[in-house]
Amino acid sequence: PTASDLRLVMVISKTIAELERIGDVADKICRTALEKFSQQHQPLLVSLESLGRHTIQMLHDVLDAFARMDIDEAVRIYREDKKVDQEYEGIVRQLMTYMMEDSRTIPSVLTALFCARSIERIGDRCQNICEFIFYYVKGQDFRHVGGDELD
Repeated sequence: PTASDLRLVMVISKTIAELERIGDVADKICRTALEKFSQQHQPLLVSLESLGRHTIQMLHDVLDAFARMDIDEAVRIYREDKKVDQEYEGIVRQLMTYMMEDSRTIPSVLTALFCARSIERIGDRCQNICEFIFYYVKGQDFRHVGGDELD
């Protein structure tokens, strides 16, 4: 086996682990939403909708990039996580405002915060898969590469 063959085996193994974790997190989010949220808490869930759509698109794109081992797309997706992080921070601010306005919403807001954090973590896991793609194609650890080499 060549070095690229061994890298491919390692990258596939690590990607499978990341996808399994994403599945576990998604399952937990769904169970939490079904168990904890009633009709009156719908505005809290609506605030998570955009973040969820953004993260799902990232996951779709990273799986496509992985199938093609497209390093340019992987770098683009890696950078896209910054937008997900900013969106998450905005949701946290919005949910904190809900709590300050009405203390009765604290339990449901905390649950929504948990869900938002979990969705944001899915974006982070997509970023990890981007790093694996980079490692396979370039043979270098993403963390040790300068920003100019990404372009």
